[in-house]
Amino acid sequence: MIGITKSEFENSLFRQDVVEYYLNMSIEDIRYKFGDIILNIVDYETNDAHHCYDVFEHTLLTVRDIPYGELSRDELLLLKIAAFLHDVSKPILQEGQRNNIESAKMAESFLIELGYSLDEIKRVCFYIEHINDFVHYKDDVPYYYEHSAVIRKISALSISEKMIENAYDFKSCGIDELQTKALCYYLVRDEEWPLFEDVKGNEVYIEPLNIPKAINKVLDSKRDFIPTLKDYKMLVKLSISNYKAQAKRTFRRGKLVATRAEKVRVAAIIEAILPEAYKIYKAAVERYQVDSELTHALIDITNEYNELVAMNQVEQMREDNAKNLMNKFNDMKIRLTMKS
Repeated sequence: MIGITKSEFENSLFRQDVVEYYLNMSIEDIRYKFGDIILNIVDYETNDAHHCYDVFEHTLLTVRDIPYGELSRDELLLLKIAAFLHDVSKPILQEGQRNNIESAKMAESFLIELGYSLDEIKRVCFYIEHINDFVHYKDDVPYYYEHSAVIRKISALSISEKMIENAYDFKSCGIDELQTKALCYYLVRDEEWPLFEDVKGNEVYIEPLNIPKAINKVLDSKRDFIPTLKDYKMLVKLSISNYKAQAKRTFRRGKLVATRAEKVRVAAIIEAILPEAYKIYKAAVERYQVDSELTHALIDITNEYNELVAMNQVEQMREDNAKNLMNKFNDMKIRLTMKS
C-alpha cells in the first residue's frame, strides 16, 4: 500500500534538496509513503566496488543529477522516476536474477498503483531495464578484446547492434544470448561474427543458426515497446547520472579498473554517435524486413499454388474415376449382350 500521492511524489523528485529531504525523512514516513519498495533500500550496502554510497543515497544522488539539457519537464520527470526506482530490487535479489530486470518489474507495479499511463510505464521500465546497456562499451579497446563477447569497441555499428537486440524478443524465438549477439552483428554488417572470445581470450562456442530462417522469425517478434532515438538519448543521460553517483575510483585486488570520470566521458561519446547508430539500425531492419515480407509472400503464393494443384489433381482423379466406371459399365453391358 502506497501512502504518497502521484503529485506529491513528482514534486518531491524536482526538489533542489531531494537528497537531504529523503535522507532526513523518518523510517515511519518512508514506510507510509512507499512501503517496502523504498524502505528496503534505506541504509542497504552492496559489495559492489563501483559504489561508495548505500543504495538509497546513491538513488537520490542519481535523481538529483539528471541533466536538464534539452529535455522537457515531462521527459525529465520520467528519467527522475526511473532513477528513483532503478535499484529497488537489490536487497531482495535471488540467485540468477538481474537487478535491472527485477527493478523494472517492481517499478511497473508501483507506477500502476500511482496511476501512470501505460506509455509512461513502458518508457520508465525501459530506462530502468537498460540503464547498463552500454557499460561494456569502450573507445580504446586492446587488441585482445577485439572479438570479445563482452567488451565492445564503441562505434555506430556496435551500438546499432544493441538497438536491434532491444527491439525484438530473441529469447522467445529460441535464440540464446550469444546467438543474439552474433545475429545482430550479421544484421548490421551482413557478415558472420568472425570469432567469439571470453574475457580471457578463449574461443566461445556458438550453437549454429539457420540465419535466414532465424531472421524471419525474429522480425516477427517485435517487443511491446520500441525505443526511439529520443529514448536512447534519455537513457544515456540516465546512465551518466548513475555514473556520477558512483565511486570516484574503482579498485579490484589493488588495481584501478574504472573511474567515474572515464565512465562519464565514454557515455558522452556514445551519446554523440547515437543518431548515426539509430540510422544504421533502422536501415538494417528495413532491409531485412523487406526480405522477410518477400519471403512470406513467396511462401503464401507457393502454398496457394500447391492448393490449386492439389484441387486440380482431385478434380482430375474424379474425372478419371468417372471414366473408369463408365468404361467398366460399358464393358459389362457388352458382355451381357454377348451372353444373351
